[in-house]
Amino acid sequence: MLRAYYEWLPFWMPDPSDSLRLWRKFSFGTLADLIILDTRHYDRDQQVAASSSSLNDLNSSMMGLTQRNWLLSQLGTSTATWKIPGQQVMMAPLRAFGVPVNTDQWDGYPAQRETLMTFIKNNNISGVVVLTGDIHTS
Repeated sequence: MLRAYYEWLPFWMPDPSDSLRLWRKFSFGTLADLIILDTRHYDRDQQVAASSSSLNDLNSSMMGLTQRNWLLSQLGTSTATWKIPGQQVMMAPLRAFGVPVNTDQWDGYPAQRETLMTFIKNNNISGVVVLTGDIHTS
């Protein structure tokens, strides 16, 4: 699937030595850093059911350690007014009767989301806006 993605879409591979890597950053001067993530494929662990006791597993990974550390570095060193992580799945919690509606988004990886939010808060990083592109609901 990723081979077709690279062959038919007009963009370059951010790291030719890692053919699975899609994540990268685009800077628009001091106005914005668009921090593109891969929350679908790269080192992502299989999500668990909302009722599972392992939902809060600290070792469960939405994007893998390498990409997560890269994201935290990008957020921590950015001098842009707006830091915009762009990614595929909804980050905000979505619950019905206290239970996550869809664990195929950040609700399936609450420890990872908390790590990210705590990093942003503890480092006083302002201007963070999350851009989400893939949610299908009715």
